[in-house]
Amino acid sequence: MNECVGKDVRVILISAPVLTKLRYHNEKEKYSLHNDFLETADVSEHKIVIDTPALLHLELIDDEAVVYLGKNLSHIIKVDISIAVLYDETHSKCITDLLMGISEVQSLHLYNDCREAVHRIDSELPIFRNLTSLVLGAGYVGWELLSQLLVKSPCLESLVFEEGYHIEHGEDEYDEEDDSGGDDKPLLWHDWHPPQNVPSCLPSNLKLVKFLKFRGGDGDLQMVAYFLKNAEVLEKLIIDCESYGEEFDVPEDQLKITAKLLMLPRASRTCQIEFVTPILRHDESD
Repeated sequence: MNECVGKDVRVILISAPVLTKLRYHNEKEKYSLHNDFLETADVSEHKIVIDTPALLHLELIDDEAVVYLGKNLSHIIKVDISIAVLYDETHSKCITDLLMGISEVQSLHLYNDCREAVHRIDSELPIFRNLTSLVLGAGYVGWELLSQLLVKSPCLESLVFEEGYHIEHGEDEYDEEDDSGGDDKPLLWHDWHPPQNVPSCLPSNLKLVKFLKFRGGDGDLQMVAYFLKNAEVLEKLIIDCESYGEEFDVPEDQLKITAKLLMLPRASRTCQIEFVTPILRHDESD
């Protein structure tokens, strides 16, 4: 289903007892290529209800709905979600409602477009008792959601950070109390605070952690250190810097970061660390 929303649409009810795969796309950006749809179009915010008891795979890309309800989704296996335009706490509640509806999912991918919604979640999430694979593109926000997801996903085996740990703030968000840096002033970062107690998936099930767009800063290393310290059955940690190749084009710098990673203590005796850059590829195992 592509671009099914119109001015007078209030509710989209998808009720199909035998449907196994659903792709729903409603992206304003597509219209903006031809006109000023984003600025001028009068398209109603709507409600989406998905009642599909046989559904196995859901791909939901939407910019406008204010309510998402998933009903009878006990057989769901794979879900990909991108929900972008949610500007207040009332609207952002819809991501929580949707996650409640897909709590039986095995593989979950939250795209980076979800960042304006997920960082406002302050309610309890359901337990994802079947979730084994999580891809998180939450960027510099959404880290509180990460903590909740780790706690609520006891069987998690694979965790991928698609957009890296740190995403830059805008140029107008420098620390005003520190005006000594000039043009070289560092950008602000949004820190992640781990759960108070180690989530049960780390010592018992988590086998793969992958960081894409890795920058090698102190915050990055702290998060890597957390997983290495607590993931007792971790088999592989992949650090991929290829997306930021220009920042890692000096072999000496790459070796320094690699050395820091290899010096971090590991709870797992079989853990392999794979460090990937455009110039240097290093694979080390104990």
